[in-house]
Amino acid sequence: SLLAQGQGSKRGGFVVEEPEACSLAEGTLWQAMFRHATLAAALLLQLLLGTAAAGGARSCSNLGPYVQWVGIWAEQCRPNVANFSWFDSCSWVQCNCLWGALDAPVATDELAPCFSEALLKGLLQQDSKWFFTALMRTCKSYTDSLSAPCGQCDKYREYNQCSNSGDI
Repeated sequence: SLLAQGQGSKRGGFVVEEPEACSLAEGTLWQAMFRHATLAAALLLQLLLGTAAAGGARSCSNLGPYVQWVGIWAEQCRPNVANFSWFDSCSWVQCNCLWGALDAPVATDELAPCFSEALLKGLLQQDSKWFFTALMRTCKSYTDSLSAPCGQCDKYREYNQCSNSGDI
């Protein structure tokens, strides 16, 4: 792995290979970019699967920072409008909002257990709960289309050779 060679980084508990550390001749550049582009989608999928994906076996190793991150992420996604409701529409779901998932202070397999533990301990603000509900349920199909490979929020659309027609 590139991490073992000192060319990658560890973010949110998993290895992210940096595209500049890959060789086009080896065919790894596009693979590394695909990993980056689908990272937000993978994080969102883990959140969507909830505690069923965690199987109850995993615990939250970093609960305090997780709760703080959820609040910050919700605020980053909140538009600056009067009388805003997470459930009125999904227009607030933008790429910068989705990319906030990449800042999670825990590994992807801890997202659901951390959310459950924070709920059980009453640590999440009501606004954060509404944010997650809207993002993962009300706006799920919109979020999925934005975060899909070649979707509007794919940071590596041009490298993935996405067409401009038919893609969101």
